[in-house]
Amino acid sequence: MGLAIVKDVVELHKGNINVTSNYKKGSSFEVHLIKGNHFDSDENMDSELESNTNTIEKLEKKISRKKKQITTILIVEDNLEIQESLKEILEQESYEVIQAFDGEDGLKKASTEMPDLIISDIMMPKMDGIELSKKIKNNGITSHIPIIILTAKTAEKDKMEGFETGADEYIIKPYNEDILKNRIKNLLKNRKLLKEKFVNSILLNPKELAINSQDQIFLEKLYTSLEENLQSNNLNAQNISENINMSHSAMYKKIKSLTGLTFIEFIRDYRLSIAKQLIEEMGYSVADACYKVGYSDRKYFSKLFKQKFKKNPSDFTKS
Repeated sequence: MGLAIVKDVVELHKGNINVTSNYKKGSSFEVHLIKGNHFDSDENMDSELESNTNTIEKLEKKISRKKKQITTILIVEDNLEIQESLKEILEQESYEVIQAFDGEDGLKKASTEMPDLIISDIMMPKMDGIELSKKIKNNGITSHIPIIILTAKTAEKDKMEGFETGADEYIIKPYNEDILKNRIKNLLKNRKLLKEKFVNSILLNPKELAINSQDQIFLEKLYTSLEENLQSNNLNAQNISENINMSHSAMYKKIKSLTGLTFIEFIRDYRLSIAKQLIEEMGYSVADACYKVGYSDRKYFSKLFKQKFKKNPSDFTKS
């Protein structure tokens, strides 16, 4: 696996790797990389940016290429019998199940695995479900994940406490299997609709896309950083992630979870959407808008623009 990853990284950087082996003596590996910066067109700059800033995503896709892309659900429940029952129900619906048996383990797996949805009990060792829900919803990395509280506590004050933590649903045990499956489908459908709304819109106000305050804060910080670095064409992942105080991988996963886009796709859509606004609403020429959003190759800019909006940039100029 290590050598395969080295090979992928070298090829992403337009290099090559050679190997020579001697029986009972060992193997020698030689890596050749291009010296200097030979990517002077916008198209090549986009390719290089994707290689340098999105290598993790590309490698993850390559490693999991043969795996079916399915929805993942994290179950946080200390009762083994209930755990296995939920796992069986969810796997019958073709969900991939991640299991945690206490709140602390659930919090750790929520951050590292980034599931599409979480089902949690309330009364658990180490950390209860209420505290778990609070921590997940107050963390900018995991705040977008829908949470279903599944518990035997029936008092109204317990329900209110659950919803006040940011939980999306509160279901009483013993639960109705069909109701649980429908709640899961509805929550996942709502997330999918938000992603589609983002992709099909020009530029969304963070309030329109975010489902809670932490998501809104993340998007506002992200848009502010993009705006500040737009014309300088300094929209690389390292610079942006540092500006919003988040690691590369956490930022990639958060953008993907909220918008359905990779980091590179998100940046490209943002630049093109700003260009459309400049042309259509502010009267910029196509050339001026092209350079304003950081493209130096007008032909390549127009190609990307037409791919996104199904029209040439000149079709949006004011007559």
